[in-house]
Amino acid sequence: MLDVGAGSGEFLFLARALGKTAQGIEPNEAYAAFCREEYGLNVRTALLEPPVFEEGSFDFIRLNHVLEHLNDPVKYLAMIARWLKPGGVFYVEVPDIEAYCRSKSKGGMFHYGHIYNFSPWTLRAAAWLAGLQEYAPTAQRCANSTGVFFIHAEEGQAPRTENTDHARMLEELLRVHAQGGSAQPRAAKMLRKFAVRVDEFFNIAGGKSYSDIGNAVARKLSLPAA
Repeated sequence: MLDVGAGSGEFLFLARALGKTAQGIEPNEAYAAFCREEYGLNVRTALLEPPVFEEGSFDFIRLNHVLEHLNDPVKYLAMIARWLKPGGVFYVEVPDIEAYCRSKSKGGMFHYGHIYNFSPWTLRAAAWLAGLQEYAPTAQRCANSTGVFFIHAEEGQAPRTENTDHARMLEELLRVHAQGGSAQPRAAKMLRKFAVRVDEFFNIAGGKSYSDIGNAVARKLSLPAA
């Protein structure tokens, strides 16, 4: 397994714990050194070019929140995909511009380090241009998301890389967002987070008494137990 953009090594640490042979590349010297020195992970401090690995080297490659930082997404998808063995799987995840339009506040949607922004459709289109197709066994689970498993495309396929309806939809989302009309109110976001936290507390308690639930919540919040 290969993690491209290994960061501080969480994925590689987990992969090793599961018994996988895994390595990573990370351009940030401090992150790469942390991976090696703190966890003993096999992480190179390197950029993508010149190509770091031989073709056909890996069964699985992960590219998590990296593609949006690259200046030529199709080129790098195709290059990294060549490092896959025949039948290998390539997982790519990026931020979702559609979801951001609907949830981020005006002025808070674009990250200064993101050169490109992707929707579920445009991520798949970029992959098609790079010679990849979505991996069928996970297609339903990944539908309408920007975390997608890919494999090398079969010969003879004619990928669709133009979608004017989708372009119009994104244009309208961006227009409404720019006018401040699409982001969820701050209070709604806080209530949703509170609901999730309450659900977590009840899951922790797991059907116990009210006193046990209260004590579980207290421990979570570092409060004195009842």
